[in-house]
Amino acid sequence: MKYTLTDQEQTIVTLREEQKLSFRAIGERLELSANKTSYAYHRAARKLRINRFHELREEQNQVMVSLSLSVGEVVILRRILSLFQTWKIDDCRNNDPELQETRNDPEYLAAENLEKRLFALERAARAD
Repeated sequence: MKYTLTDQEQTIVTLREEQKLSFRAIGERLELSANKTSYAYHRAARKLRINRFHELREEQNQVMVSLSLSVGEVVILRRILSLFQTWKIDDCRNNDPELQETRNDPEYLAAENLEKRLFALERAARAD
């Protein structure tokens, strides 16, 4: 999932990073409070970090690594991934919008996909 910045977020990022303006100065230009400007900037910065994470992950996913694991090791890795996913969800349990955002988090999605792949490997190994 690639995030796009709104026009306002793009403007705030540009003013903050290229022109080195304070949140107060940016807010005055855009008729926003310094707090709203700061919030929008940090939200935009998070989107940009997630986009960069996706780009790096795509690059890394092009490189294949071969390794041998025992069925027991695969089971343990699946448990670790399951605990990670539970921790991510428990971390934001009281905030439903944040919970949905967590389910779209690249680390959560990567853990979920890896858990599925490990489950398929475990099933195939047990079938042999």
